Amino acid sequence: KNRWGLGDEVEAPTEADAYPGMFKPDEKGFESWVVTWKQTYHLGDVALPPDYLPTDVYMGEAPAVGHGHEDDYLRG
Repeated sequence: KNRWGLGDEVEAPTEADAYPGMFKPDEKGFESWVVTWKQTYHLGDVALPPDYLPTDVYMGEAPAVGHGHEDDYLRG
């Protein structure tokens, strides 16, 4: 029920889950736990610039992504 000291601006967490992480001894593995939850933060009025939303969307597939692979992307 942690609200990080922010009062009513943050709702209590929901859908909390925890499970052991994947251990890979041959790849410098270590024991771990994966913890997830959903939590809503109320930011109030936020001024977004007019160009906030993208007008073009491109799709790439790893490892052919990033700088030097611009021609490998497909426009969606």
